[in-house]
Amino acid sequence: MKKIELEGKTYPTENFVIKEDFHTADVKIINSMLNGDGPPVYVIRGYMATEVVDEIKAQFYKLIEETGGGNRSDFVKTFQIGANQFLKSSSEYFDECNATRKNVHQLLKNIDHDIADDFLLEKTFVKYFTGKGVHFGPSYYRGNYSNLFTARLWADEDENKKLSLQAHEDLSQVKFVEKEGFEISNVKNVIACNLCVNSDSQSKLVLWNMSPYEAVKKELGLDQSGYPYPAELVHEIECLKLDTKPGDLYFINANFLHGVERSSTKNIRITLGRFMGYSSGARIAYWT
Repeated sequence: MKKIELEGKTYPTENFVIKEDFHTADVKIINSMLNGDGPPVYVIRGYMATEVVDEIKAQFYKLIEETGGGNRSDFVKTFQIGANQFLKSSSEYFDECNATRKNVHQLLKNIDHDIADDFLLEKTFVKYFTGKGVHFGPSYYRGNYSNLFTARLWADEDENKKLSLQAHEDLSQVKFVEKEGFEISNVKNVIACNLCVNSDSQSKLVLWNMSPYEAVKKELGLDQSGYPYPAELVHEIECLKLDTKPGDLYFINANFLHGVERSSTKNIRITLGRFMGYSSGARIAYWT
């Protein structure tokens, strides 16, 4: 049997670094990532105040208890509030967006209006990109819009695995809806935006210096999902590890393989996240 080796795009080693700012985001850096030119990881430390993320965490656990673990039921082990596009038709995805929107809003119910209004830089992005003649907003399909974010606690506690979220990339999954005309299938550079709500020192984000070629994805049978890449294929690839604290906002080039390390104790890592990308030269859409 032919041995499969990962081949793909990589960053020059000198550019494969984590870019950090504190409290305030530089939208120019995020735009460079959207254009495929920026750093692989950009983190804004202390972006959100502790009391804000603590309130979100309390609401998350409350909703997880009320919903019996959230609303995700595929083979990716996670507690989730909100929708995910993974391996869903466009209609299925937006049905889930509509069904979960109330709970997504519930997570922000006690948050100050000004903070909620610019949550995940929503208002900041609209202002910045409008000034460049680019429309920024939720992805759209047949009269429906995606939610602002999805909240997750990765829950794979298999002691034989080093990761609670297995190695994957998020570009392949947008191809799943290409034939349906859903705008995200036009995105070439997928950027993941995440807010850390809860974490520990062991649950680090790992990003490998590898964006697999299409031919490799097809050989692995992952060209429509991007999940999961076999651990034995990635363990020797150069990687970055990001230790996040509650309140940190971070962006990653999600075309590249990434995952989350498993804690030796019970997983407590909670993030709110969404994906972003140019669906046309004058449009940036986000989805979950």
